[in-house]
Amino acid sequence: MSNVRPDPEHAPEQRLRFRVGTPEDQAVAVPLMFNAGPDSYRYVFSQDNKNQAVDFLHYAYSNNVGEFSYSGHMLAFDGDTPVGIVGMWQPNENFSHTLDAVKAIFSFYGWRKGFSVIRRGLKFESIVQPPSGDVLCLHNFSVDESQRSRGFGREIIQYVCDSARERRVSKVCLDVDQNNPRARALYLGQGFTLIRSTEGKLKGRFTSVGGHDYMEKSVQLLKDEASIRP
Repeated sequence: MSNVRPDPEHAPEQRLRFRVGTPEDQAVAVPLMFNAGPDSYRYVFSQDNKNQAVDFLHYAYSNNVGEFSYSGHMLAFDGDTPVGIVGMWQPNENFSHTLDAVKAIFSFYGWRKGFSVIRRGLKFESIVQPPSGDVLCLHNFSVDESQRSRGFGREIIQYVCDSARERRVSKVCLDVDQNNPRARALYLGQGFTLIRSTEGKLKGRFTSVGGHDYMEKSVQLLKDEASIRP
């Protein structure tokens, strides 16, 4: 369960409870992670068949690999029902995440196919760049389809903002597919500002990836936190 302290002036009444993912959550967590960006995952990680990206995510999640790790994701519950997931990381983790991903890719695909996966990953990063600066990066954010339109997405975003405040980080950032108007509307409605639009058309064997928007939201630190910020 989360011990993040909400901003009492801005946080809505919390219905969800949050906890760090575990290996036992794999059957629930991996489909949610995949649904956060199916075209992106398929473009990079589906080497031999369309669904291989999901197989890789299962492998990486269960082995606690970097940005795909169970320990790097929070699951959201309405009562005992899992309704969503979100991952968070900061720029000082970029190098370790990259190194962990490279090791996992070669272990899962082998050397020859692994190089092909990495090459596509580098092309994808020309559109979705790793975060930098004083930010907490929100990624792999997804609400179960059967639980949408209930305000859970807004509550998960608030949780991430509270987490940034707890870490004394001044901004939350994310990337969103330009072809996902529902997600873009949610983020803009929750106070995110469009910082950068990157056009792109990456054509893969099983799918293609278009442009993405990079957005940020400023997080107001509480007075006691701001006074001790390094």
